[in-house]
Amino acid sequence: MKLKLMVLLMLVSLISASTMFLPSASAQKNTNAKSQTSAKTPKLESDKAQQAAAGETDTNVKNDMAPNSKSGPAASAPPAKGGEKGKGLGPGYAEVTFNNFSPWYVKCYVDGNYRGTIAPWGALNFPTGNGPTSLYARADFDDGSSYRWGPRQVLYYSGYRYEWRLGL
Repeated sequence: MKLKLMVLLMLVSLISASTMFLPSASAQKNTNAKSQTSAKTPKLESDKAQQAAAGETDTNVKNDMAPNSKSGPAASAPPAKGGEKGKGLGPGYAEVTFNNFSPWYVKCYVDGNYRGTIAPWGALNFPTGNGPTSLYARADFDDGSSYRWGPRQVLYYSGYRYEWRLGL
């Protein structure tokens, strides 16, 4: 009789202990899942190409190449590569993906400065500073004409990921 009473008491205490800790553990898992999803799911922007005439000047481009200078300032490292981590609108980095949904090679610019060229149907991913940013892309053709996307003005927050789809 004492053994049955002891087993019953242990069973009741085990059930009550599991109900006390189970809701908080599942709530923690849900919170972690939400925060991981928002950090891993990029904010999506999308633009259609606009055709420009041959020889038309492009006021959206400041530098049409990526120069390296031994005497000038070097680009600072992103947080994932040992650079300083930032929060909010202070110093920091956001991750941007230019996603090419076209059959052309597309040059990518951030704040008017060249950042790279995307292959047809490819993507270009890189860190950029947070805060107000201007995105621009251009596919140049051998006849002097081009297709252009943007400029798109965006506000980036440090630590977040963003995707810009370049469509036809």
